[in-house]
Amino acid sequence: MLVMGCKDMIIAASSDGILVSDKERSSSMKPYVEKIGGRPMYADKDWGSYRIIDMAPGVLTTSLTVKPGCQFSYHSHALRNETWVITKGEGSVILDGREREVKAGDTVVIPSGTKHTLRAKTALSVIEVQSGSEIAKDDKQIVAE
Repeated sequence: MLVMGCKDMIIAASSDGILVSDKERSSSMKPYVEKIGGRPMYADKDWGSYRIIDMAPGVLTTSLTVKPGCQFSYHSHALRNETWVITKGEGSVILDGREREVKAGDTVVIPSGTKHTLRAKTALSVIEVQSGSEIAKDDKQIVAE
């Protein structure tokens, strides 16, 4: 896909197709995205963005970019494990209330049930591998820090 000369656009991509909208009308896309089904292959978030690299039964691999000064919500998963490989940047990870610094080359293993978040000091690039009996959006429980 190639799009030129557009401003304030929202793009939703899945294995079934790509939807493009201007930002003002992006909320109108939700019913169409839900009908497509499947998982979005790319998304911009408040904290940065993610792109799905590979999907297989019980495994999902994504590329994450976390903006400087941003972080994920503090959360856990009941049905899946996560492994983060930091490929660029510096930040910190909090696992069950314990914070430690991370940088390019570090690997973080997050067993299911572990409360976790990632904070970016500088722009962070991360490869995330999710594995487990079910990899679903509803397997995310937000918890207080």
